[in-house]
Amino acid sequence: DKEQKNDKERKDDKAAAEKLKAQGNAKMSSKEYDAAIDFYTQAIAKDGTNAIYYSNRAAAYSSKSDYKNAVKDADKAIEIDQYFVRAYHRLGSVHLSIFVFLCLLF
Repeated sequence: DKEQKNDKERKDDKAAAEKLKAQGNAKMSSKEYDAAIDFYTQAIAKDGTNAIYYSNRAAAYSSKSDYKNAVKDADKAIEIDQYFVRAYHRLGSVHLSIFVFLCLLF
């Protein structure tokens, strides 16, 4: 019985996380990056095993030039799913942004 309850709770958490991700995606579309980060963070709290949530939050951090957190989240997404290509793309994009930023300084 306890195992069934845990399965139901996990399914409920995953469903709730997907709704939070959708809300985060909507905020990304309207360029409300802090709100998007908050929704993705809530999704991660519900289901920390989904690389997409970390990757999406990395995109939100990157969009507001918070490259340190963007790299952390892209790395975490890759750690969770080494075959998730979008996470590598996010990581590369962040590194490119950092490179361009540094080039503009000198």
